Amino acid sequence: MAIGGCAVLLGVPARAERVWPVIDLPAHAQSWSLGDALEVGGVPMRIRGFLSDRPRDEVARSLRQGLGRPMVESRVGDKLILGRADGGFYLTVQLESVAGGTRAWVAVSDLESAARYRERAQSHAQAWLQRLPADSRILSQTASRDGQRLSSQLVYSNGAGAALNGRALTALMQEDGLQLQHEAAADAAPHVAPDGRVMWFKGAGKEATAVIGRLPDGRASVVLNTVTALEAMP
Repeated sequence: MAIGGCAVLLGVPARAERVWPVIDLPAHAQSWSLGDALEVGGVPMRIRGFLSDRPRDEVARSLRQGLGRPMVESRVGDKLILGRADGGFYLTVQLESVAGGTRAWVAVSDLESAARYRERAQSHAQAWLQRLPADSRILSQTASRDGQRLSSQLVYSNGAGAALNGRALTALMQEDGLQLQHEAAADAAPHVAPDGRVMWFKGAGKEATAVIGRLPDGRASVVLNTVTALEAMP
């Protein structure tokens, strides 16, 4: 599995009862984390990136020792991928040579929880559809947690116009405790379709931004981003 910087910005809070395996990084690595917990395609994940001033083959030798056996190795273009199953988890390391050394992404995927929580995710999507305008289709639904901030994104489409979607979204946000603060039409938001709009909402401990546009097939698209302070959640 290849890991990309954009592809992994998706997720939900980790399940605290699970004990996650840890991949030991080389001592010389400069690492960073992409949030406390992520979810990609319904699979809970923990992902770290790191840079090393050592050559890729040297870094790979160190990581092979830490991962243990049995291990799967593959190459995707100029990237080296190391992988190993560990109980209900799967460990993946992607390495590539860069100027001055090696860049890597290290991921731990909770496959067991992914299967267990798939039904819950489907139920959550159905709950959204019951609140959205008729003919709505959910295109993607993601979330990530970083410290005490929970960020979520909902992308959906329907055959309604921008005005109807705006009114429906305002009512929906009010039900969730957020009030419309500001709204800008397309002429003030150049990246939005001619009949689109951008809306900003705010509530106690949370805020949201919605971009209403139009897809090539003529259907309206809505991208709703919400940020909630976890201490404000019931």
